[in-house]
Parts: sequence; C-alpha cells; structure tokens
Amino acid sequence: MISINLKNNFASKTTLGVLVLLLIFTFKGYSQNKLDSLGRKQGSWKLNKNDTTITCNFINDSINGEVFKFVNEQIVVYQNFKLGIKDGIQKIYWTNTRIKEISYFDNGQLCYQFLINQKGKPIMEIHYKNNVKDGRELWYYPNGKLWRMIPYEKGKINGSCYNYRKNGSIYLIERYVDDKFESLETF
Repeated sequence: MISINLKNNFASKTTLGVLVLLLIFTFKGYSQNKLDSLGRKQGSWKLNKNDTTITCNFINDSINGEVFKFVNEQIVVYQNFKLGIKDGIQKIYWTNTRIKEISYFDNGQLCYQFLINQKGKPIMEIHYKNNVKDGRELWYYPNGKLWRMIPYEKGKINGSCYNYRKNGSIYLIERYVDDKFESLETF
C-alpha cells in the first residue's frame, strides 16, 4: 500500500497536483495512427506487417522527422525526412546491428554515401552533387586500408585514378578525361 503524507504542505500538494495533471494530459494527448478530418495521416504512427515494424511521424500525410524500421525487433533502417523528402542522415544496419551504410541527404538530394563491412571496416565512400557522383570515390581493402581512389566531376571520371597495394604504395595510375580512358602507368 502506498501512503502519501501531505499534512497541509502546500508545496507537496502543488507538486502532486502538477504530476497528476501531467499524467492526464500525457495519456489523453498522445495518439497513434490517427487521421485528420480530411483523411490525412497526422502525428505518431506505428505500422506493422509480418515481422516488420516502422515508426514515424506524419504531417498532412507526409513523413516528417525520424523513421525507424525494425525486422524481428532489430533495427535495420534509420532515416530522416522533412515533409516527405529525405533530409539528413540515413543509416542502414547489418542484422548484427552494426552499421552497413551511412548516407546524407539534403532536401532529397544524395550528398554522401559510406559503406561499411560486417567487421566495421570501410568498403567505399563517395560525395555527390545533385545525386551525381562529384568528388573522390574511395574503395578499401577488407582490412580498411585504401585500395582505389577515383576522381569524379559531374558524374564522370576526370583525372588520375590511384590503385594502392595493401602496404599503401601505388601500383597503378589510370588517367581519364570526361570518362574516357587516356593512359595507364604501372609501378
């Protein structure tokens, strides 16, 4: 049995009253999977199908904020949306809950992608502009050491591609101009 002794203590009575009101408003104000008068999804939603659960928030039928996707109660995807458009970090997980891929989106445009193997070592990373490769694409050996660097400009290979041995020394340089192979140099 729980017993509370308030003996004319105004502060204690006020604190208890505030806590009771907070609990009432929390339970009454929380709703899930609700449609507004126009039939649009609003607020917090939890969607279940077979062994998959997705939790997210909606504003006027558009996903907004964080999205979590679970399969067999293990997280497999974490994403951010702004009014239905990918915006921010996206993480995809291996089944062992290690991160498999990290991507960054800005207003629906892919800006960066980083792939990771099951042992937590990098596989590949690339930058994008307007959803097109633009910048250095880096590939890694399974141990995490750099294997290949490919320079992209507006989706085309432009410049020298460097290929590295596992000890870090260069063994091959390929030169491209506007995605066309120009020359090869070996070491």
